Amino acid sequence: MASSRPLLTLRKSKAFASRLGLRRSAFTIHSWSNSPTPFRGCDRSFNSLISYTRFGHSATPVPTCCQFSLNAIITAEFLMSLHPLEKKFLEAFPAERRASWPIVIAVSGGSDSVALFHLVCRTHPSTAGPLVLVHVNHQLRGTESEEDARFCEELARETGVAFRLFVCPVKVEDTPGLGLEAAARRSRYHALREAAEDVGARYVLTGHTANDQAETILYRVFRGTGLRGLCGIPRSRPFGPAALVRPLLGIHREELLQYLRDHNWNYRSDRTNESTDFARNCIRHVILPEAVRGVHPAAVKGVLRVGLNAQEAWAFLETAVNDAISACLVSQSPTEVVIRRDTLTCRHPFLVQQMVLELWRQQRWPLRKLTRQHLVQLADLVRQGSPTSCQHFPGGVEIHVSGNHLILTRPAGHQTPANQLNDGEDDVFGDVD
Repeated sequence: MASSRPLLTLRKSKAFASRLGLRRSAFTIHSWSNSPTPFRGCDRSFNSLISYTRFGHSATPVPTCCQFSLNAIITAEFLMSLHPLEKKFLEAFPAERRASWPIVIAVSGGSDSVALFHLVCRTHPSTAGPLVLVHVNHQLRGTESEEDARFCEELARETGVAFRLFVCPVKVEDTPGLGLEAAARRSRYHALREAAEDVGARYVLTGHTANDQAETILYRVFRGTGLRGLCGIPRSRPFGPAALVRPLLGIHREELLQYLRDHNWNYRSDRTNESTDFARNCIRHVILPEAVRGVHPAAVKGVLRVGLNAQEAWAFLETAVNDAISACLVSQSPTEVVIRRDTLTCRHPFLVQQMVLELWRQQRWPLRKLTRQHLVQLADLVRQGSPTSCQHFPGGVEIHVSGNHLILTRPAGHQTPANQLNDGEDDVFGDVD
């Protein structure tokens, strides 16, 4: 809480006043906060300062007394010294959210994650929790991978930030059915979660951009995704004891590159990112640029709008799905789910499919081989299954009808192969490689 102090008149320089756009250079301060950082306890005061800046002009200068806290002045100077992208970043990841918890920043050494690191460092309150730079070396590019790790370590050292290195070799033969990129991604997220648990982090930040969002949505379209897949990369999601946050999803890659150029900051380049052998690179370097040139100049923004529309539609559908589950769920255990059929027969088949799919997710049963045709079969079982109907589904799940009940079972001890688990990140593209 702010404490009152004796009145104090502070005269600032004309240069400071002109930066604020004010005609007066004298400010009367009636109180100020004991808060050690300008980020806390001064929002209202700063807003009053901004309103004075905007509306305090007059054709004829008149004596004016503006009351606001010392922290407001400090905050004003600080915000006006920020790069435009840093102000935009503060809107996406406000300083007051950071509290005193450690924050893990995933840095590959590439432009996006390095820009993220600098954005966090330059907007981080002095009283907030410590930052931890985490780099994961998959040893996929020989000496270049080692140089990436050294670059990240030096970046952390120069900025006085803690550094954690995870060496996680990835071989395709060790993860059949996943592919090299998906296997590396899964290994990387496992390392990030371990780092968050070790340091007690509240947030894990990754450098996914608006471009990554568009590329991910487009890739999912080519694979025949559903409504949830069209939503793209979530801005945040639970991540063990922490939250995985992508504060750059509203920022385009070119903005980050310009930010790095403006400050003359270095970053690492991965030559494999130029190869179109990988799906994401083909979309990034061939499909999207051709769409911009030959289909519509705002093709990337158009794809992003599809994602936003899908997010709104999914939020509506999710509510309907949860209502349907509440109405029909009889019992639920780690190995069995029982639902009433009579509450679902009058509902749209698509809603029934999505409801069963949500229950499937809640059970953490394998999703990778579950197809749209399987969901259609499930909806048919609910609506018109005979008492003897029993069908087998991927992952060892059996579904049968017993009177008014639909029973989904999966025997205890049935292990899901690693390549069939899906945490929703296997097709997320971005610079955390």
